[in-house]
Amino acid sequence: MIKYENYEKARNVNIVDVLRICNMYPDKYGRYLCPFHSDTNASAYVKVNRLFCFACSNTEHDGWSTIDIVMQVKGVSKEDAVKTILSLCTGDTSCFDKEPIIKKEKKKK
Repeated sequence: MIKYENYEKARNVNIVDVLRICNMYPDKYGRYLCPFHSDTNASAYVKVNRLFCFACSNTEHDGWSTIDIVMQVKGVSKEDAVKTILSLCTGDTSCFDKEPIIKKEKKKK
């Protein structure tokens, strides 16, 4: 069971770092492809460490947290998403070794 403070730590990790490790990069306008719908034109943007989408967010939506994004992109549970984000914080990147961007970087070394 993950403690509440660990949820808070994971939620407060810089969202841009989490997006990057999920292989999501901004376009020239700073927008991202939304992981919550089939997006071909970047429609998501970062504001106050949350991800919002022009296409699928409504005005009442609070945006998605780092945990929500990892759950969606990696297809994992909330608890596993928190563990993944916290392992990133501690410098343990072994959980990301299978990511294409990480494999590419390791081959360069």
